[in-house]
Amino acid sequence: MRDAHSKDKERVNENLLAFRKIGDLWYNRVGRFWVDERIDQSTRMTVVKFGTDAWFALVDKCPNLKDALAADKNIAIIVSEGHAVIVTEDEGLEQFSDAQLEQAGLPVR
Repeated sequence: MRDAHSKDKERVNENLLAFRKIGDLWYNRVGRFWVDERIDQSTRMTVVKFGTDAWFALVDKCPNLKDALAADKNIAIIVSEGHAVIVTEDEGLEQFSDAQLEQAGLPVR
């Protein structure tokens, strides 16, 4: 834990932190995931597999989230009002349909 409180940023082990700021947003560590602090029990979720066409569509359609999407392979991010995407390295959508994009509040094509 000492490293997590070090003033020397080069020595900070980000896996020991319970929360961190990515871009302008704060994320809490929950298990192996960084979770956007704005997510609550009413937030609808879509699971996307890291590195797939669906993940790259998120990068393209949500340029304001590029820092967060690049920060970790396991992260939960609000992408539109009331909707979050959980990015995981293990499973999830590999490609979005137009209906799934609409449901997540993301621009279609």
